[in-house]
Amino acid sequence: MSRRALLLTAGLVVVAGSLAAGIVLAFGGGPTTSLSPSAYLARASAVCERYARQLDRIPPPGDLGSPAAVSAAVGRALPVLRKQAAAVRAIKPPRELERSVRRYFELSDRSLAVLGVALDAARRNDRVTMGPKLGAWFEASSAAQAASRKLGFRC
Repeated sequence: MSRRALLLTAGLVVVAGSLAAGIVLAFGGGPTTSLSPSAYLARASAVCERYARQLDRIPPPGDLGSPAAVSAAVGRALPVLRKQAAAVRAIKPPRELERSVRRYFELSDRSLAVLGVALDAARRNDRVTMGPKLGAWFEASSAAQAASRKLGFRC
């Protein structure tokens, strides 16, 4: 399948999932009604894609050893990542996904916390703390991303 066909298919899946979620919310989606797993995953994916586009516009630090470069890039990216986490967290998962979603957020929260420590260190020009915390963030972020893929969305 060509890249264009794959992107078109993925886009259609997200649109269909968003439509399904909208219908559920409009016609039967009171606060006690839970989304289906596929509707939940489609909504979470749509949120993550929206924030991914924002993150793509933030250049990564050119030099991971430079506190100024790390501070500039992470200082712009971390608020976007926090908003993304809050937006996904606002979607109530169906009962059958609650445990996996909870695990994803444990990993995601850890990733954001470690990145915050790295940012604080960069702002203090503390390379001794910044470097290892960036390494810890890479690991924590990878674990959170793996958990989201295991669930069925990319975040």
